[in-house]
Amino acid sequence: MADEVKHAARAECEWCIGEMRAKMQAELREQLDALQISMEAEARRADAAEAERSRMYDKMEGIMRTRERLIRVVALAEALLREYSDC
Repeated sequence: MADEVKHAARAECEWCIGEMRAKMQAELREQLDALQISMEAEARRADAAEAERSRMYDKMEGIMRTRERLIRVVALAEALLREYSDC
């Protein structure tokens, strides 16, 4: 009888442990899923920020090239003005 009680108590403990383990695994799975979703969203934001930086860099390069062309045009115009003002 005592062995049966011990066996039943042990079985109940093992069942409770199994239930707790299953609950903990489910909670961890949910947390991992949430973390993965968060990391994927962060990766998308980082990709978007990199694309924006690249776009801004390209725009800045275009502005710099335009500026350099304008400087050359102004220098040419000033040279022409000096040449024609000597006439």
